[in-house]
Amino acid sequence: MAAGLSGMFEPIGGRPPGARIGWSRRNVFAGGIALGLGAAAAATAKSVPTSTPSVVVDQPTEIAWILAGLSPLGAGGNSLNRNTAYWRAARTWFADFVDDPAITVLGSDFNLPRLVANAANYRIDGRERLTRLPGARPLWGDADGDLFTRHRRLIEQFARRSRARAFLSSQREVLETARQVLSTAVDLGDMQRWLETEFTARPGPMMVYVSPVTGGWNFTNLDPVTPRLWAPAVEPPTSDYRRFLIVMSVFTEMDHNYVNGVTSRLGPDAYGFMTEANGWATTSAWSDYGSAELVANEYMTFAAYLIYAQERLDAATFVRIADATRRMMQGRGFVRFPAFADALIVARKSEPTALEALYPKVLAAVRV
Repeated sequence: MAAGLSGMFEPIGGRPPGARIGWSRRNVFAGGIALGLGAAAAATAKSVPTSTPSVVVDQPTEIAWILAGLSPLGAGGNSLNRNTAYWRAARTWFADFVDDPAITVLGSDFNLPRLVANAANYRIDGRERLTRLPGARPLWGDADGDLFTRHRRLIEQFARRSRARAFLSSQREVLETARQVLSTAVDLGDMQRWLETEFTARPGPMMVYVSPVTGGWNFTNLDPVTPRLWAPAVEPPTSDYRRFLIVMSVFTEMDHNYVNGVTSRLGPDAYGFMTEANGWATTSAWSDYGSAELVANEYMTFAAYLIYAQERLDAATFVRIADATRRMMQGRGFVRFPAFADALIVARKSEPTALEALYPKVLAAVRV
């Protein structure tokens, strides 16, 4: 899971996303590979995408973001973007509902993905009734952690009393602009096609959920049939450098759906050295991720992003992107990322083969 790219690109309102808070990656990814089949999941996984990836704005998901924004979660931090005209309009609209039971029941330190991502398993009608979609399963397969379903009745009551859908209708232009800007800034189809030349996994077409309330939270559901990603709304990029900082926030969630399975198959003998004790993660990063497997996933997803960027950018812009990515990853606590990324870049140059084949070779080369 990619961290918020603080200071790297501009979300709507000009506020950098910053670090994510309010959850432990160790808790959400215990065991490494967790699959939560989404709302549109078919009985069996498809071997190839059946449609192009898309950027979407979803009403239940947006209501979940609003609930999170009205809660104390991340107060003073950057996990939620509360510095936009959209959010000021929301604060005014929902001013009488800040103490609503649907908000107070969440508390101040709940797991945001388990609320927002599970909201995508529902649809809401004109009477603010939430209906669970056929075949929907909870995020990461964890029914006990499904905050949206657990508090569904309270959320329905909140939506009804506050006329949440009317608010979203009043903000339709803002939300559609957010969707269109991200759709234009990143080429989802190109990303997915490229990943499928590099890895053997064949998840379904990606759906990217965008919201003006999203701050430094980027995450994916790891669903092999209906993979979903959550990313922040952004301003139109003014250069390829700015565009590829936005690409980073989406690509490094998309490629978890390809990289994680390879890491799991390679096993601890390949990646087990990537621990805090061996200097591959700071105490903070190890506390968040909690296993060598998850640390390896982070190293490889961002290193793969640099290979993609190198093949899509001119040399000077790529150098800037690579430097920014190295600094960001070290800032997140993955202190040996520059060496790992450089090893993959060198391996790719000397042996132009798929990343899935290079991955174990790079792990062996950097092992200490």
